[in-house]
Amino acid sequence: MMTRVPARRLLVPLTTTALLATLSAAPTATGAEVDEAAADTSYGTIELQARTNLLVNDEGFNLPPGSSFNSITPDINDAAQVAFRVQYTAAENDPTSGAPGIWFGGGGTGSIVHRGTESQSVPNDVSLNEAGDIAFTFGGGSFDNSLYRYDGATGTVSQVGTSPVLPSSYNNPAIDEAGGITFGGSFGSGRAWAGVEDGTGTYYVQDSTIDPESPFGYLYTPRGNDAGQIGGKVGLVGDIANSVEIRLFEADGSSELLAASTAADETSAYSKFDNSVGVSDNGLVAAIATRAADNTKVLLRLDGTTATEVAVAGEDGIVSFDFFAPDVNDAGQVVFRAVDATGQAVYVADGESLTRVAGKGDEVQTDNGLAQLGQHDSSPVFGGAPRINSHGDVSFTAGVHPAGDPLTEWGSGVFVAYAGEPVPPEPTGPETVERLSGFNRFATAATAALAVYPEGADVVYVATGRAFPDALTATAPAGHEDGPVLLTEAHRIPLDTRAALEALAPAEIVVTGGPDAVSDDVLAELEEFTDGSVTRISGEDRYETAAALSARFESPDTVFVATGQDYPDALAAGAVAGATGAPVLLVRQNSVPGSTRDALEALNPGSIVVIGGTDTITDTVVTALGDYTDGEVTRVSGEDRYGTAAALSAGLTTSEFGFVATGQDWPDALGAAALAGHLDAPVLLVKEDSVPLVTTTELERLEPPHLRVVGGPDVVSDAVLEALEALDYTDE
Repeated sequence: MMTRVPARRLLVPLTTTALLATLSAAPTATGAEVDEAAADTSYGTIELQARTNLLVNDEGFNLPPGSSFNSITPDINDAAQVAFRVQYTAAENDPTSGAPGIWFGGGGTGSIVHRGTESQSVPNDVSLNEAGDIAFTFGGGSFDNSLYRYDGATGTVSQVGTSPVLPSSYNNPAIDEAGGITFGGSFGSGRAWAGVEDGTGTYYVQDSTIDPESPFGYLYTPRGNDAGQIGGKVGLVGDIANSVEIRLFEADGSSELLAASTAADETSAYSKFDNSVGVSDNGLVAAIATRAADNTKVLLRLDGTTATEVAVAGEDGIVSFDFFAPDVNDAGQVVFRAVDATGQAVYVADGESLTRVAGKGDEVQTDNGLAQLGQHDSSPVFGGAPRINSHGDVSFTAGVHPAGDPLTEWGSGVFVAYAGEPVPPEPTGPETVERLSGFNRFATAATAALAVYPEGADVVYVATGRAFPDALTATAPAGHEDGPVLLTEAHRIPLDTRAALEALAPAEIVVTGGPDAVSDDVLAELEEFTDGSVTRISGEDRYETAAALSARFESPDTVFVATGQDYPDALAAGAVAGATGAPVLLVRQNSVPGSTRDALEALNPGSIVVIGGTDTITDTVVTALGDYTDGEVTRVSGEDRYGTAAALSAGLTTSEFGFVATGQDWPDALGAAALAGHLDAPVLLVKEDSVPLVTTTELERLEPPHLRVVGGPDVVSDAVLEALEALDYTDE
């Protein structure tokens, strides 16, 4: 799973500032009259994805300090996720050491997901599919460059073999939803367009240098789509510069002629085409052409039957087209770079309307604050080509400077302009919410233990299932020693406990509590389930039992202290204590029992953590505990038992698991605490039919992918499980 980055959504309405006195209008081309009011000047909102500023070597945004990219084309998928190449990805803590990198993210978050070596380069823009897979090329080694695939599901990168198609270098990769990749390839002085599916390469078309029978003397820049097609401009043998066509090729080598120059077809309305095109998944092609009749540049959308001029230089506010490829989606919307009266801009046209997406002087929000699109000098405002997804969202790269201060450099950013209101990321929550329960408390403890220890456990703690005092502090040593706590009756071992003991096959069994809680007959019977020892640890009361259990810890750095007069705080503490290798000792509300004092003297902890508020442990007791450590005595508590459990969990920065149990009874939380300690996970508490806000807040902060609910529907209802499944881990 990809490493999670704290979200920073930077959204403001996109505004045009063409009338700012500080900005001068760009000159019009050949004196053409420009209708500045013809185009729509709004495009929903715009959001920064990443920013770099090598000029002053500052940190940028969502990139390592010192990283840089230049004239890149960020690709965008239908989820508005973005991928792009970074020519110089600085090493951690060393901006002077750089290597090429691949960036992936969305919604204002993201990071470098693959970094090459210093000897490599990243010569081509990347391609992104709906699954988050990325196709890219890295240069260096025995070939000019090689083809790679980043797997969005696993986060792994692999080199892609394309045999029997083996070019000396690859260009313009495009990845489809099945993971197939189309590409251009160089073979010495020859060129081919090809694809690879399931590890086997296939030629779509070869030029006449490679295949003397080919009618094509030159293949320009290819563009693949999700249907496995490749579109582009081809030069015919004999006059590759002027006698050109726009074609859409299939994997079997067949192709469809979409447009031709007048040199190739004297009836054509167009004399030439720019070198790069856009191709939609349903086979539409966008190309910039020059009219034969009046030498006017036009933007064409080609569908195999008609050629629609969706934008014309000198009309509707468009002064000229920039020499970068347009892109087109299945709805026929074409995104392109142009120059208007304000300067460079990005537009979307569909044949009926023209929308200005972003342009020089437009205000955008960045991590540095309010900025304007532009440069501190005469450099181009935009870098590379824009891309558009099926919703009309547009990705692009642009320079930025502080609003009203065009002389200050803020570097270059990758942005997404959302069509209409931005679509927030789909709420994501736990990957799994699993109930661990049985017919009763004994069966629940057994079920939970076997779920966490399917291969067995070296040690098993056994406590009475009828009263909490003796069992209360067994969770910390059990979790620390990587063993579960099972429950028993005083005079017999329940069948579920027996079955769990047989499956766990422990080398040691530790019984907590005296003969009144767990009889000697049960103790003797437990010997049937281990080849090792069965040991009883107990005292005259719960305080002595806790003290005796603390002897299982050798020189702990910390000791947790909780009230012995109720169970919630001690059980929540048991999970954290077990994970950190600390015992739990018990005190009364207003005093420290002698057995607890003796244990503290023997343990000599570096610090003491008191669990619970002043209504359970007074400040007088906290002060008295200071005599038993040279370090701090701190209190962790909440408004109630639910808040205290959440406060304990707040000390964790990450966890693969989260355990949830009722806060209204103790047996299920007891078993959960020992298991949580083993997995370095918290135990959070819920009510029978609801999840307290403090529990929800903590789970959404910690974002554990896997939640284990310990207890049946009579103590934690199905409605609570549904609420847990609906937790929103989406960063705000």
